[in-house]
Amino acid sequence: MNSCRSGILSEPNYVQAYLLLGKAYRAIGKNEMCIKTWEEGASRSSSFGDVSSITELRLLLGQSVNPRVRQSVCHFDSDNVRDETFQKPKIVKSADDIGTFYRKYFAEEREQITPSFLATIRASLTHATGDQQIDDLISIGYLKVNTGEYGKAIEIFERLLSFRADLLGPQLGIGSAQALLGNFDEAIRAFTTALQIDPSVADTWKRRGQTRSAKNLIQDALNDFNKSIELDEDADTFMQRGRD
Repeated sequence: MNSCRSGILSEPNYVQAYLLLGKAYRAIGKNEMCIKTWEEGASRSSSFGDVSSITELRLLLGQSVNPRVRQSVCHFDSDNVRDETFQKPKIVKSADDIGTFYRKYFAEEREQITPSFLATIRASLTHATGDQQIDDLISIGYLKVNTGEYGKAIEIFERLLSFRADLLGPQLGIGSAQALLGNFDEAIRAFTTALQIDPSVADTWKRRGQTRSAKNLIQDALNDFNKSIELDEDADTFMQRGRD
């Protein structure tokens, strides 16, 4: 807990520190302090933070403050990741088309995004493609999610997927943006598609588990957390599985 407090003191907009400190308070039964800490983190998340941490924080905060967010819903067929008819998508438009979109978009954003700032975001991408234009656009999409411009982020990610439907980063970005908007069905569909593209990513199983948990799909959430843990024994995933 002390390390989290120190992190907040040194960087008040560091969302991950608020997330972890709130979990520490919850673990020792200080639920009011937990919620207060998460609320403070959520208020800071528009200025700094990674998509995964912000998504998790807001989902947890929504479940803690308003349990009615958890509503029973019907399952839909796309929840089954291992669909034998699924084939990994191919590039459907040319690199020239991506270049046109890239140039048009950055002409609009030139004053707000410097090349050095963009390079910093691109270097931190977990699912980079190696294509600078695509990775720049994914980076900007994530930046839009982190700054609360969810509609713009989804627009960017969907355009990228119209060029290359096999991109994992945009699918995760759409899932995160939709979850933060409270559109849990759309978020689950996006994460399911991401798992069809690459079922070996533990974080995708975890994110879908978090979203299913928010919809009170407890057994499905537990299945996702179990699969995430098989791939990566992350302590936080154990904690979330135990909570459900």
